Amino acid sequence: MLFRSEEFFCEKPVPNLANDPLIEPTKIFDNVWAIGSTSTTIYAINTSEGFVLIDAGYPDQVNSVVLPQLKKAGIDESKIKYVFLGHGHVDHFGAAKYLQSKYGTKVASTEADWELMIPPASSGKQAHPDAPKKDMVLTDGQTVKIGDFQIQVVTIPGHTAG
Repeated sequence: MLFRSEEFFCEKPVPNLANDPLIEPTKIFDNVWAIGSTSTTIYAINTSEGFVLIDAGYPDQVNSVVLPQLKKAGIDESKIKYVFLGHGHVDHFGAAKYLQSKYGTKVASTEADWELMIPPASSGKQAHPDAPKKDMVLTDGQTVKIGDFQIQVVTIPGHTAG
């Protein structure tokens, strides 16, 4: 069944599932690969300083999906320097903690989404056990330069606060 985008995102959202079909790792632009699944796509961007990931999939799929697909795309996981999170849900920050702890990869998100992953102590809520540690806080309109690549942050609150 096909949905108009406003139906999918606003009126009748269809949740993504951890067992959604995997995609074939694909080079979609000169320096951009898509890996992951039909619902939780991870983008890997090659820069002069190493790779940047946009999102990182589910935590329980690091060894079964993320790392094998990176390898199939010819991407050395140790060369991933940054993970930018679309938002603070588990299907987006999955492999970030692994990359952060093994290679020192920097993880970036908005303050509101960091608080979703790692709530303030005063909230009484627990941090998600697979959440990465807070490295970089992104703000709307901010430009982050990584070698010959730059990304401009655009916050779109709604699905999450950030």
